[in-house]
Amino acid sequence: MAAFLSLVAAVTAALIARSVMISNHRQAWINGLRDDLAAFFTAVDLIYVVTAVHSEGGDASNPEQQQKARDDVFLAYRKILMRLNINEPLHQQLEKSLEGLLIVQGKTLNQEQIAASVILARTILKREWEVTKYGPFTALILPAKTWWRRRTISSH
Repeated sequence: MAAFLSLVAAVTAALIARSVMISNHRQAWINGLRDDLAAFFTAVDLIYVVTAVHSEGGDASNPEQQQKARDDVFLAYRKILMRLNINEPLHQQLEKSLEGLLIVQGKTLNQEQIAASVILARTILKREWEVTKYGPFTALILPAKTWWRRRTISSH
């Protein structure tokens, strides 16, 4: 009996260690994605600022600044693409949303489009954090939490 309990304890410890390792890697992935998204949105803002200065007759160094800004935004975009899961619908939506921000259309940035992309990115980051937090029980816990929230809100 003691040998069986020792075996169960060893297997349980191994599963917990594996879960912790996976959680740590997922958290690093989430942090990297968040950093890349922030760099992307910053680079998109910079493209519009540099383009607006150039179109208003700004300094002569603007072509280099414009190229650097474009390079930065495409680098951030490609880093994000490398982190996204091509099979996840939310990730696919984010890819399309960010792709729409790559093309400079006029002198001003479409704030609604940026806001929609940021909200989608935040939704994905939150969802990925929940998957990291709950692991294999995510599919059970998230619907239960949603049900509980609705129940407590409707009772107030």
